[in-house]
Amino acid sequence: MRSSSQCKKCALSASAAADLILMKVVVDANADLVPDPSEIGTHNRESEDDYLIALARMHDAEFIVSGDRDLLEWEEQRPPVVTPVVFTTLMPGHSTSETG
Repeated sequence: MRSSSQCKKCALSASAAADLILMKVVVDANADLVPDPSEIGTHNRESEDDYLIALARMHDAEFIVSGDRDLLEWEEQRPPVVTPVVFTTLMPGHSTSETG
């Protein structure tokens, strides 16, 4: 089983792999490709994050989706930063009921 061996190589559980596949489907269905910002500026304590913040602001993004602690703890939160798991719950058609 190729997908199983791929998951073992990248140390993902089957559940985590399924979450990544779901995230890709959600992003593909809802994301737009946009040009890079011409100016980046300083927005966060981690300079690597400034590009994402500038890009999100330039294109009026509703959210920044990230698991990065510096972004998640960023005080300004404009636009709001959410984890991938939270983001999937915000998408249309997401069911909050658990299936067993």
